[in-house]
Amino acid sequence: MTWPTFPDGLVGVEWQVTGVELDGVPVDRPEGAEAFVSFHADGILSGSLGCNGFGAGWGGDDAHPDFIGIGQTMALCGDATDWDEVAVVLQGIYEDGISSFRQDEVTGAAWLRTAYGVLELRDPAVEPSTSILASELGLVLDAWLAEGDPPAPGVSLAVILDDGREVLVARGVRNLITNEAITTDDFFRIASITKTFTSVAITRLAAGGLIELDEPVSTYLGDWLTGYTLDGVDYGPKVTVRQILNHTDGFAEYAFDPGFYLLASSRLDQTFHPEEIIEWAQGRGPQYVPGTSYAYNTVGHVAAGLVLEAVTGKPAHQVLREQIFDPLELQDIFLPPAESTPIPVVHGYVTGPLKAAIDLLPAVRDYTDADLGDHFDILALPQEAIVSAGWTGGGLEARPIEVARFFRAVFGGTLLGEEALAELLSPSEFADYGLGISLGEADVNNLGVPMVVEGPLQSLSHGGGLPGFRSHAVYYPDLGISMAMSANSIPIDPDVIELADRVLQVVLTGG
Repeated sequence: MTWPTFPDGLVGVEWQVTGVELDGVPVDRPEGAEAFVSFHADGILSGSLGCNGFGAGWGGDDAHPDFIGIGQTMALCGDATDWDEVAVVLQGIYEDGISSFRQDEVTGAAWLRTAYGVLELRDPAVEPSTSILASELGLVLDAWLAEGDPPAPGVSLAVILDDGREVLVARGVRNLITNEAITTDDFFRIASITKTFTSVAITRLAAGGLIELDEPVSTYLGDWLTGYTLDGVDYGPKVTVRQILNHTDGFAEYAFDPGFYLLASSRLDQTFHPEEIIEWAQGRGPQYVPGTSYAYNTVGHVAAGLVLEAVTGKPAHQVLREQIFDPLELQDIFLPPAESTPIPVVHGYVTGPLKAAIDLLPAVRDYTDADLGDHFDILALPQEAIVSAGWTGGGLEARPIEVARFFRAVFGGTLLGEEALAELLSPSEFADYGLGISLGEADVNNLGVPMVVEGPLQSLSHGGGLPGFRSHAVYYPDLGISMAMSANSIPIDPDVIELADRVLQVVLTGG
C-alpha cells in the first residue's frame, strides 16, 4: 500500500466532522453523534467518535488502516448505516488519494473530497468570523432605513449567536445636522425595555426573601396610594407587587398622554420625582378594579423602583447596578437622572403625527433649532424632565450590546435560579405578559404595536418607545439567540419589530 501525502493545512489539526456527502447525497447525522479525525504527516489517520454518551477511538497502522470502530460506535446511535459513511469517504483516501482539499481560514471550515464522497470539516480551534454575517446585516439595516417615510436617521444592532459570538452593526447618522455616523459604541434611550431590568431586580430580591410578590405594595411603601378610588372603593392598599410588574394594577399610562405632555413641556428644565408620577396616576384613578384586567402602563414600574429603594435602603440606580449590571459586567448602561452616559446619547427625532402633536405645545415653540422640517430634534430641548419621567419604568440609557447580553443572561438561565425565572415568566390570566417581559409572539411597547413571528418560534421580548427613540430586545429560547436594536427616531415604518424579523431570517440562513 502506498501511504498518502496529505496537503498543507490538513496535518496537525484535530478536525471535527460536521457533514458527510456520499455520491453527491448528504448523509444525515444521527442525533448525538460526533466525529473527529486527525491526519498525520506519515500518512496515518486517527480519530474518535461518540454518540449518546459512548465513545471509541480508531486509527490505522502501517499494516492496515482500521475503520471498524466507526461503524461500531455509530451503532450506539441506533443506526449503524448512518455515519459509518465517514469510514467510506476516508477509505477512499487509501484507494485513490485525496481528490481535493479546500479550507476557509476565516471560518475554520474545510472540505475534503475523495473518490467516494466529501467530508465537511471544521477546526474547533478557529473561532468562526462574524464579518460575513455583519456585512449581510448591514445591508438589511441600509434597506430598512431607506424604506421609512421619512427615512429613519440611524440604527444600531447587536446580535448574540447561540455559541456566544457577538455581531454588532450600526448604520445611519447620530445627528442630522452634522451627519456624524452612528457607531456600535453609541448610547440610546431604551425606554420601556427598562421594565425588564426592574422586574428582574425585584425578582432577585424576592428570591432572597426581601420582597413577597403577592404582598401589597403598601407593605413596603406605606400609604403610597391612598385615595386610589373606583366606585367608592380605595384600592390603593390592595395593589400588589406582582400587579405593578404585570400591568394588572389599574394604572393609566402617562408616557403618551396629551395632558402629561403638556405638563412636561411646561417644566422641561425640572426633574420629575417618582412620587409625582404616582400622584398623577392616583389623580386619574383606577381604570379598572386592580387584578381583574390588563392594561400596559409605566406607572407600576416607577412604583417598583420605589420598592427597590425601600427594601434595600439604596437608590434605585445602585440597586440595579448591584443586582444586574455588576454581576453581568455590564459597564455601558446607566439610569438617569442619578447617572449619565460617558458620552451623550445620539440625537433622537420625532416625525409624523407625534411631531405634529409636539409642534402644538406652546412651550416648545421657542426652540426653533429643534424643528428640522420632517424631524423634531428632542435633544435640542432641555433634558431634565425628559430623562427623569421614565425612571425605573423607562429611563435606562445603554449601548444595544449590553441589552442583548442582559437578555441572554437572564433568559438563558445565568442570572436567575429556576424558581425565580419561572416567576418572571409567569403571566397573568389576562395577557401573555410575565413580570416585565412579553411571552410568545407579542412585543410590548408604549406604542402597542404587535409582533408577529412566523411559525411556532417562541420569543421573550420587550419593546420601548419614547420621544426620539424606538428600541426592541428579544431572546429566542429555542435558538439561543438574543438581539437588541435601537433607532433614533419615532414613529418608524417599518417598525423595529419588522426589522427584528428580518434580522432573524438573515441570522438563521446566513449566520
